[in-house]
Amino acid sequence: RARTIARTEIHDAQNQAQLESVKSLNRPDMEKGWMWSGVSRGEHADVDGVWVGIKEQFSVPGADGPMDRPGDSAGGPQATINCTCILVFRRS
Repeated sequence: RARTIARTEIHDAQNQAQLESVKSLNRPDMEKGWMWSGVSRGEHADVDGVWVGIKEQFSVPGADGPMDRPGDSAGGPQATINCTCILVFRRS
């Protein structure tokens, strides 16, 4: 259980740090994308390859609400525990 909690929290912190770093560039042409790792959270396959504006949120099936990134606690435990999805960026 401790390993699962640690893995989930580290994953969220990593994605949050990446997002904040890109936001700090103040580039309005940046987008963020959700990439499903194919390992866990099969419902996340529905958002695989979805791109949104850097300040927009993802609509993730089964989540409590819109999520800013993979691992975002706004999605609730059912959308974050064991999530291994990847946050990627591109210029639009």
